[in-house]
This record gives sequence, C-alpha cells and structure tokens, in this order.
Amino acid sequence: MNILRSVLIVMALAVESASAASLFVRPTTVILAQGNSAAIVTLTNSGTAPVTAQLRTFAWDQSGNEDQLTATTAIVASPPMMTIAAGQSQTVRLVRVAKSRASREESYRLLVDEIPDRAAGDAGSNVQIQLRYSVPVFVIPNPKSLAKLSVTAEVSDTVLVFDAVNSGKSHAQISNVVLGYADGSSHVVGQGLVGYVLPDKNRQWKLALPEDLAARGKPQQVRATVNGKEMAVTL
Repeated sequence: MNILRSVLIVMALAVESASAASLFVRPTTVILAQGNSAAIVTLTNSGTAPVTAQLRTFAWDQSGNEDQLTATTAIVASPPMMTIAAGQSQTVRLVRVAKSRASREESYRLLVDEIPDRAAGDAGSNVQIQLRYSVPVFVIPNPKSLAKLSVTAEVSDTVLVFDAVNSGKSHAQISNVVLGYADGSSHVVGQGLVGYVLPDKNRQWKLALPEDLAARGKPQQVRATVNGKEMAVTL
C-alpha cells in the first residue's frame, strides 16, 4: 500500500509539473512571401506557472538523408528570450536581415526551447519536462515557384520505403501516407506530418508496418498529401 501511494504521489507531481509548464507556438510554419521581410510568432503559456523560453534561428539544409541545421544571423528572433506569465501570450518578431531580395527559396528553422525552472528542479519537488518546438521558416521570393516531386515506394512485410526527389524550386511537405488495396480498403502508415523535401534535395523514409498487414495481400498504391494535395504512386 505504501509503495502504491508513493507511485501515485510521483505521478501526481509529474502531471502537476506538465500542466504548470504548457508552452504553445503559433503558427507552426512561417512563410515570408515576396515583399515581406518579417513575421509574427506567438508564444502562449496555458499553464499555471511562468515559463521561460529561448528562441534560436538556424539555416536549414538537407544532406545524407538528414536535416542539417547551422546557427545563423540571416534571420533573427526578437526578443530571443522571454518569460511568459501563466495564462498569457507574447509575440516574437522574426526578421530576415538582408535587404536584398532572395534569389531562391531560403529555408530556416526557428527553435523554441522551454528553459526548466532550476530552482524547482533543485528543490526536487517537481519532475522537469522540457519542451522544444522546431518551426519551419521559408523565404519564398516567387509565389509561382512549385515543388516538383518524384516518388517511388516499395513495400516489404513490415516496412514501407518511401523515396522522394524534389527537382522543383520550392519545398515539399509530405503528410498522411496511406496504402491502398484493390478491394478499396486502406491502411494509414503515416498519420500527420511525415517530413519535408527541400528544393533540389531528396529524402527517404522507412515507415514501419504491422506484422499482420501482409495477410491483406499486396497493396496497389501509396497515397500521400504533398503541400495539401493528394498524390498517388502505383506499386
């Protein structure tokens, strides 16, 4: 009984800490379109205690099937650190520093980190939970530039290998990957965001499939949402 009571106390403290530090960032993607050099990002603290957040900007590239982030001052967040009172919001100005127009799409990431309360952690009264948001930021000089995605897919018993090559001049956002079968049924493989392919880059994802899925037979196609539009690949 004492052991159970101790476990319940620890769980209660963890829940209390999580609810006391609830940081949300909007929007989840920032677009700086032609003629715009700044955007507003809003941080909201829905918890019951103050939250301190740090903001950092990174140039974003892709190589070796990995995202590569490099600290940059080409785009800056102001202020770079803040403390937000419980139940309050604060805006951040995200600015592209260069005055010249971008000659191609530029890709960045805004990292928003919740800074744990060291005093509370030292006291040992709460379980510290640190949040991180990684917000894509795109500078788009030409709104007519489009992604041009070529996709191949291969299904084994337990893995869907999804290869995407973007030969276009704009990024491709891939989400909601679904296997389609001849009888009209489907199986959702990747719910929500799967990832991005930047211009002139390629990415591969290996998405796990349940072991019993092979019993349904070979799927006929793979469907995915690319920049809000559905595309299909015949297997």
